[in-house]
Amino acid sequence: MSFLNFFSSFFQKNKQFSPLLKNKNLLKTVDALNTYSDLTVLLNSYIDNKESKIVLPLVILDKQRGLYIFELRQWKRKELQNIEIETTKVTKRADNNLAFSFVHELIEQKISHLKISLPIYNFLILESINTKEYEELESSVQRYLPQDFLIFQDTDSAELFQKIHTLENKNLHLDDEILFSLYPQYTLEENNRKLFANAQQRKFVHNSTEKITNLRGKAKSGKSSAIILKVLEILSRNPNKKILLLSTNQSVKEHLQQNIQTASSKRGISIDTLTIIDVKSFLQNAYKQLNIDLAKDNSHTPLYIDERLLKKRKKAADLLVCDDAQLLEEPFLNYLELIQHKAQIIFVNHPKKYENEFLLHDSFFKPKERISFIEGSPLIQVMHHITKLLHTAQQDKSILICSNELTQQKLQEDLQNYIDPLQYTTLFYSNYTTIPDIVTPHIILLDICQFKTEIVEYALTRATHSVALFYEQECGSLKILKENYES
Repeated sequence: MSFLNFFSSFFQKNKQFSPLLKNKNLLKTVDALNTYSDLTVLLNSYIDNKESKIVLPLVILDKQRGLYIFELRQWKRKELQNIEIETTKVTKRADNNLAFSFVHELIEQKISHLKISLPIYNFLILESINTKEYEELESSVQRYLPQDFLIFQDTDSAELFQKIHTLENKNLHLDDEILFSLYPQYTLEENNRKLFANAQQRKFVHNSTEKITNLRGKAKSGKSSAIILKVLEILSRNPNKKILLLSTNQSVKEHLQQNIQTASSKRGISIDTLTIIDVKSFLQNAYKQLNIDLAKDNSHTPLYIDERLLKKRKKAADLLVCDDAQLLEEPFLNYLELIQHKAQIIFVNHPKKYENEFLLHDSFFKPKERISFIEGSPLIQVMHHITKLLHTAQQDKSILICSNELTQQKLQEDLQNYIDPLQYTTLFYSNYTTIPDIVTPHIILLDICQFKTEIVEYALTRATHSVALFYEQECGSLKILKENYES
């Protein structure tokens, strides 16, 4: 593969290879390309090169054509007008490549195990020059800076898309394995399969963390995955940073811990300074450190904040991450802000609005069957519904029933005499505060009006095939859920 090293004196002066793309118009132009399904757009990303990082302002994987690498140059019109081109120093352009050879070699090295031939095309982003200024340049300059491979400050998304799509469609059908190899910092393993972070998640991982950052997203929009990638990215840059990750319960904690350990070991990132703990244990430890014993007072809730705890506050870590904040009580969330007032904190779905917020728009929660809202006598209706599910042709008939403890006890007693003992083993029970971070084909929800809408919605999203909500009377939570999910 040949490479074009033109204007060698300019390249020597620009020792900082490919600075970050910050032009607002071009950022908007690039962002629009995320709507095309065959394109994966990586903005201001880096590729690891031994002990260093090669920063690239823009990389696009076109699954039909190949990989596009965009280098950014801040040359001004005057500089290009005054340059004398010495043709003896210019190598003949081939394969439409304008980039330095070591970037190509690095990419080829990282994907060599895939044993594929990946076409690589190179473009220059001239951030300080517009289209009209380029057209006014000498023809000799234009000859060695071909317009088809240049992006100007006024290039719009349609023009950019046209430039990359005028290249030959090779019908390559490239997959995400290339992205996994080049960008492990955006790769996560979930249920024994690799996932590549979407554009919204990558933006969250890439951007700096403010004093308080709030990551918002619909149910199953990849918030926890984004948090895992963010934590690992921070530790890769600052291994000594103490990070505390709070989960809503023990089951969620174990799930997060397993995913982080898997991802960190594959990337060679130390997680010695990372602590993962459920919120109840975290608060118990805080009381223990102050020799405060609340065990004798049964009126206190699990996340009760005693005044004595507020007087002797100490930051929990350099960075505290609180997952699923919408499921937690307001006094507890306020306590976290208080102890972290001199340190960083990331909330996931905090009910309050913050100045620094990231939004994940997409949701991967798409049950195959319609979500059912069933009004009537819940216990009787549930038994009929379970019988119907157990007689379906589906191989996995696991059913998770979520309710308060009293309803759970009554239902268990009734069902033992109502269904076959062998089929009974497919039923699982949980209350809303301890629902495991798993997915199951079918979910049955009871006692809906006794709990916060956010908690019921979290339980609802554990299903892959069907969800049935049983109730006697409608309430505020049901109205909201119906608006969000009823067909």
